[in-house]
Amino acid sequence: LSVPLFWDEAGVYGHISYELADHKLSLHPKTIDQWVSRGHPLLYPNYIALGMKIFGTNQTVAHATNLLLAVLLVIAMFVQIRKHFSVGIAFMSCLLLMFLPNYFTQSILLLPEIALTLALWLTTWAFIEKKWIVYFLSGAAALMIKEPAGIWIMALWFWSILDERKRGLEMGAAVFLVKPVLPIQLMQALR
Repeated sequence: LSVPLFWDEAGVYGHISYELADHKLSLHPKTIDQWVSRGHPLLYPNYIALGMKIFGTNQTVAHATNLLLAVLLVIAMFVQIRKHFSVGIAFMSCLLLMFLPNYFTQSILLLPEIALTLALWLTTWAFIEKKWIVYFLSGAAALMIKEPAGIWIMALWFWSILDERKRGLEMGAAVFLVKPVLPIQLMQALR
């Protein structure tokens, strides 16, 4: 956990997190100099900066804060997979995830991919379970972590079009049309 910041950690996400921890937490893009943020969304760096404000401003705390997200991802996966399949399948799925080199490596790095995966996992689960409030909030969080999350949100929407065409449209037309747009609007409103 005490490994020095490396590559994008040092150049982008670590730098933003330290700046936010030293000054004030904010999701507003003008809080950070554009040359520091390089246009990256600020939800993930704010999360890391919050951990550093509480427990101390150093890379061990920053890495441990990201590790917490990695643990939450495994727990969220286990709970949902166990709910739909079995404890054995959930355990093996989580074990396979933890053995993936990308997951293992990025679980402590100050890179937003683990946070994005957690947000998109929650977005997908909420979409499938038709828990629209959780879907909109986690989708907005995913977009505020990294903009390419919009591709996943649109893919879920297109998937629902195909699924609902098979079953017949069961939702109101307004909710149907708002599904892909509301997370984006929430992200814009929170900026």
